[in-house]
Amino acid sequence: MALFIRAMRDGFRRAGIAHLSAGTYHADDAFSEEQLEALKGEPQLIVLEGVEEPEEVDGDESEDGLEGGGTQTGSAPGASKPQATGAKTGRVKASK
Repeated sequence: MALFIRAMRDGFRRAGIAHLSAGTYHADDAFSEEQLEALKGEPQLIVLEGVEEPEEVDGDESEDGLEGGGTQTGSAPGASKPQATGAKTGRVKASK
């Protein structure tokens, strides 16, 4: 099980870490009890305890097809990815 922390504002700092708006998984023992209480009491953070970190994909490519490894980041479990809305806006010169 893991701890998932998501900031309301990207780069918000608490417990010595800049937290991401996309969210980050941390090991259960990554923070002291005092730090964990400060994180849970911070209105700018969403803290989920006891979540399962998504399994890593075998090989050099992740599920999104990008190379790399490291810490999993993303939306909270069950949350959908943001969708683009609206149309492209651009100006077209009128012909004379």
